[in-house]
Parts: sequence; structure tokens; C-alpha cells
Amino acid sequence: MLSFKNLQQLYALFICLISMIVLLISSGNFLDELTRLTLPTYRNAVQLIDFHSNEAYLKRLSLNKTEFSEAKLLPAEKLKEKRLEARQYFLDVERYRAIENLIKTIQWAFVALVFFLIHWRLYKKSNSI
Repeated sequence: MLSFKNLQQLYALFICLISMIVLLISSGNFLDELTRLTLPTYRNAVQLIDFHSNEAYLKRLSLNKTEFSEAKLLPAEKLKEKRLEARQYFLDVERYRAIENLIKTIQWAFVALVFFLIHWRLYKKSNSI
């Protein structure tokens, strides 16, 4: 059975536990965002179906009446060009979101690591008393 010499040890171990939980969650988020950044076409395959053909693209645009009516009047080649530009814009936005979330995840992990190290040293110090 675990015995604690004082309240300081209990506090330090509790903060270490919370920090480790945050680090574990951050690790999962980091891997998730990393795959979102490096494999955007696979992570967003369902959304990218709307960009596979002009018909699928027009169906996507049908939610916005103005954009849909303008796109329907375009020749097939211009519509294809507009569709590919929209696809690239979608992928760029996803990449930038992934980078933004990676930065946030790294910040959380760094803070959790600092808290863990400080409180682990506090626990070790109180253990030797």
C-alpha cells in the first residue's frame, strides 16, 4: 500500500498524474494533426469527393444559389479549373488548420511537461525529507 509522508507528496503526485494525462492526450492529438498535415487527401477523402467531377462540384455548390447559377453557366473547362482551384483551396485551409492545431498541441504538451518536471522534483524532494 502506498503511504504518503505528507500532504505535499500527495499534491505533487496528483499534479504529476494530471500532467501525464494531458501529455497522453496531447500525444494523440499531435499524431492526429500530423496525419492531417501530411496526408490531407486521405484524411479528407469524404469531403474531396465533391471535387472529383464537375457534376459533383455543382451538387456541392447547389446549396449556394448564386454560386451555383454562376458556375452552371461556365464552360466545362472553366468549371473544371474553378473546381480544381476550390479543391486546392480546401486542402490549403486543412493544412493551415493542422499547423495551427499542431502548435497548440505542442504548447499544451510543453506546459504539461514543465508542470510534471516541477512537481516530480517536488515529490522527490519531499520524499527525502
